[in-house]
Amino acid sequence: MSKTDVQETPPTPDQLTSILDYLGPSKAGSVVEEATGTSDALRKFNAKQQAFQRPVTVDWNNGRAVVGDDESELMRLVRTLPKETDQV
Repeated sequence: MSKTDVQETPPTPDQLTSILDYLGPSKAGSVVEEATGTSDALRKFNAKQQAFQRPVTVDWNNGRAVVGDDESELMRLVRTLPKETDQV
């Protein structure tokens, strides 16, 4: 069963590492302000958690993330989610 969870707090360092892994190093600057890569993003985030850029939508179960509020990207992520069934 899938679960939706909205977090107002910044991610943990482990969660941020996963998000950066899902997106790839070229997207680090879109997740952490002015970051030039994964290690730079982690360093800047650890120094100042407010550098984390919102919103970020994460599918933890399937290892995917979308940064920002681009509806087409969000819909693409939603469409890739496994369909829930009533079967047990």
